[in-house]
Amino acid sequence: MTKFILGIGISVACAILPASAQYTAIVNPAVQNQTLEGWGTSLSWFANGVGSWPEPVRSNLIDSLFAAPPDGLGLTYARYNIGGGDCPSCKTIPYPHDVPGYQPAANAPYDWTADASQRWVAKRAYADGAVFLEAQSNSAPWWMTITGSSTGGVKGVPNISGAYAGSNKGSFADYLATVIGHFQRDYGLTFRAVDPTNEPDEAWWTYQNTKQEGCAFAPEDEQSVIKSLASLLPGQSPLTHVVGMDAYNLNHALARLANYSSATMDAITEVNTHTYAGNNRAELAAATAAAGKRMVMSEWGSSDISGKDISREITRDMTNMKPVAWAIWQPDWPGLVKVDYKAHTFSKNKAYYVFANYTHFIRPGYIFVAINDNNSLAAYDQRSHALTIVTTNWKSASQSVTYQLSNFHELGTNAQGYQTSATQDLADIGTVRISNGSFTATLPPNSVTSWVISNAVYAPPAKSLNDSSFRYSGSNCGSTWCSTKQKGVYRGDYHWSSQPESYYTLTFAGTQARVYGSRANDRGIASFSVDGGAETDVDLYATSRTDNELIYATPSLLPGPHSLKVRVSGLKNANATNVIVQADRVDVVPK
Repeated sequence: MTKFILGIGISVACAILPASAQYTAIVNPAVQNQTLEGWGTSLSWFANGVGSWPEPVRSNLIDSLFAAPPDGLGLTYARYNIGGGDCPSCKTIPYPHDVPGYQPAANAPYDWTADASQRWVAKRAYADGAVFLEAQSNSAPWWMTITGSSTGGVKGVPNISGAYAGSNKGSFADYLATVIGHFQRDYGLTFRAVDPTNEPDEAWWTYQNTKQEGCAFAPEDEQSVIKSLASLLPGQSPLTHVVGMDAYNLNHALARLANYSSATMDAITEVNTHTYAGNNRAELAAATAAAGKRMVMSEWGSSDISGKDISREITRDMTNMKPVAWAIWQPDWPGLVKVDYKAHTFSKNKAYYVFANYTHFIRPGYIFVAINDNNSLAAYDQRSHALTIVTTNWKSASQSVTYQLSNFHELGTNAQGYQTSATQDLADIGTVRISNGSFTATLPPNSVTSWVISNAVYAPPAKSLNDSSFRYSGSNCGSTWCSTKQKGVYRGDYHWSSQPESYYTLTFAGTQARVYGSRANDRGIASFSVDGGAETDVDLYATSRTDNELIYATPSLLPGPHSLKVRVSGLKNANATNVIVQADRVDVVPK
């Protein structure tokens, strides 16, 4: 079990005083939690609609989501819906919810021209920077279901036909693996993960519903599909892992996870959950961490276009559930954008700019740190020494907040503010001077404010370990990792590998490990894990090379012995020329 210090200091609520009074929010960088892989969205209906729009409007829309800030939100996590496809005579699912499948009938040839609109969006998103692609399914193809329709079962009962729940040729798992393999070989899109079910506990996936594809799964069938898919993927797309379970309700997610067999648990690498209902975020996070799996909040949405709902959900989820990635359901639900699918037009709502208050200033690689305020998130980038604090004030009166930053070893002189309110859309509001380790600001009513503090240094003493002390597994040069001498790297030498599944390990005693290496245009995505726990993926691509640079820091750990593993994932940024991961130096913070 990974011995992280989970949530110490983060979940301690500050007493929120009346709107006219001041309160103090204390940031504690010594308590470091999850490292962010990114923000994201599902593609699905939205992409099925906008992917066929004329240029340049479709590119402008997708760029507004996935292009790097300030041009877009900078989303790095995109979920592609592998459609089942409904029976030709059913025709109950309206456009653009009618995502087509790739095999129109049992034993029929696959139609690789299907779903061109969503596929175009996926390619554009990947090119823009969505390095983490995930596949998900709402239902098996219509001819694999009991009702003969991908809309659901009679009165919402489980609808997958038992004959298709295994790993045999023509099964549901075989269908998903075949599509994923084709995407990798023919479209140049490698999915990091696939979730074969969507809200499998819910009874609202009813036969001939007029909303969307959906399919409830009995627990035994869900587990059979998960294990079958895990057995088939190595032959189609060996870099793609299986995840579960995209539950609608957090309580349902916890219950399903508790009932997974050891074989099912071994078959998944990640727990995906929606946060529409339920309140056991901390319990689900603890169960997921105990199982050594990644935690991802894969779907949330609402009808709110003001941004109030999304800001509250982000703060609550990131604080209490600690996912490494967080995604909305669709860009128009919640209402980041207003989309006219017939007129081929879109416009940004206030919620878009509220979301940008997070996505622009808390970027992949930032680690969430403790702040004793229910209305704030704090995240720190140890590489650039940038601290971001995002605070909401959804009261009808202004709120004065003092931010106490004295736990940092060094601080810049100013906090730069960016604000979204009734009259502002991510507006630059200038700087507030930091004095004696703190600054005070008055936040307008119904607002979200991002504070960026440069030169915020938190660097407790650490012992540096050279790559010669690491243990290597997997081959690239003969039977081990390649060894290279070069100026500019730590002690003039480093190891590297581009062989997927190669890894190096290090045993250390301390409360944190900080990994240093290089970023370059031939670097891939490295996967980091501690004590056999869940992996965190970090994209090491850069247009120009830098060496001896901090690339990852573990969360805060309990004092004692730990093991660090760094794996070559084989995945990469769209612009990267290779998937190389380098081993150079690790700094260990002692007890």
